[in-house]
Amino acid sequence: MKTMIYLIFFFQLLVLPSQARVLEKIYAVVNGEIITLTEIDDYHRRLKTGGFVNDLLFAETEERKKAVKSRKYLIEKIIDEKIIDYEVKKNGFVVNADRINKEINTIAKSKGATRGQLKKALSRQGVDFSDYQDFIKKSLERKQLVEKEITSKIKISEQDIVSFYLSNKKGSSSQVYEYRLSHILFSPKEKSKAQDVAARLQKSGDFSNEVQKHSTDSESKSKGGHFGVFKSGEMISSIESAIANTDVGKTSSVVETPMGLHIFKVTDKKLVKDPEIEKAKPQIFQVLFAKAFKEQLSFWLLQKRKEAIIQMNKS
Repeated sequence: MKTMIYLIFFFQLLVLPSQARVLEKIYAVVNGEIITLTEIDDYHRRLKTGGFVNDLLFAETEERKKAVKSRKYLIEKIIDEKIIDYEVKKNGFVVNADRINKEINTIAKSKGATRGQLKKALSRQGVDFSDYQDFIKKSLERKQLVEKEITSKIKISEQDIVSFYLSNKKGSSSQVYEYRLSHILFSPKEKSKAQDVAARLQKSGDFSNEVQKHSTDSESKSKGGHFGVFKSGEMISSIESAIANTDVGKTSSVVETPMGLHIFKVTDKKLVKDPEIEKAKPQIFQVLFAKAFKEQLSFWLLQKRKEAIIQMNKS
């Protein structure tokens, strides 16, 4: 503890031989790493101008804006960065030059540029290429830490995705049924006959026999009345309403459609995945993962702050 305090005083009182002024001001020491006024000002400048900063801590635009406006918030973020880098060293995460160069080449390619063109673009922005290599090195090492401590602990289940979908899509249901249907088709003028047949079937009549006797659908008649396989939402409302609560092996009441009058038998019924959920799944996963990552990172940093030796300079 004394060594830390002496270190702070040493840097604060360091002066040039010909000038009685402080060369550097120490704001804090985190696990032996100093945070100086120059570092804070440099970080602030990079946030304002769109320079390279730690994306783990400034993944969102709002976080960047807040750090630009609030010096206190910015210092807290820099402390978090020092803690992350301390944990990187503690875990022995190191990337070699080949890995750094490979990453830079990948970044250049993603921007539709060569490594040389990327280097020139950085130079025009006033960024030294060696500084950029160092930034990539730190980013890759931090990524290794994050994968071990944060990412590996995040689990997004199928139920999590369905629950999110339902909570954000009012009136939707994750329970989509697939029906295999058979039918007996009557002409619109045969309503009385259709109702009589429906009543017999609901008492335990022979559906196949009634199909052969009465159905006017010659094509399905030869297949025992097979009508087709449909998912919820794929049928007209009158048919869907009639079969929604019909058990497998049972028949519906008389259903009127533009084709005529029907009696439907549900020959099979099973739950299938909602196609809308399947379509939205990748996007929902990204939203849930980003939320979980932010929460997990905040919790992890909170725990590491408790373990860290942090000395704030109040002067």
